[in-house]
Amino acid sequence: MNALACSVFSIALCASAVPAAAAGDHVAADAQYKTDRQACLLLTEPVARQDCLREAGAVRQEARQGRRAPLPDADTLTRNALMRCQVHQAGSERDMCERMVRGEGRVQGDVPSGGVLRELTVTVPAPVPADAPR
Repeated sequence: MNALACSVFSIALCASAVPAAAAGDHVAADAQYKTDRQACLLLTEPVARQDCLREAGAVRQEARQGRRAPLPDADTLTRNALMRCQVHQAGSERDMCERMVRGEGRVQGDVPSGGVLRELTVTVPAPVPADAPR
């Protein structure tokens, strides 16, 4: 076989592998979509369910087009979680939220089962009444 024939054969082989790889991506994207859709259907609030289904469809479409966003690293996830703690106006509540993000307290559940419950127990001394003897 001459060099030109080998090149043509290699190109044909590579060209036939591209649709196969893309088909594999489509299968994986569709399988993930089915899993995501099932999780969405477990939501009881209609608006949340609708938003979840829309997002699952958008993720599948991007995955099928090869435009999947990379997963964020742990530092980015922590930074985002700390930013969500800013919603608490009281400093003590925001402080407890940030402590839980950093791993203090007890964690129950997981995302696939419907959510994560974080609990932090803090002992706060009782206030001293103004008319108490000193």
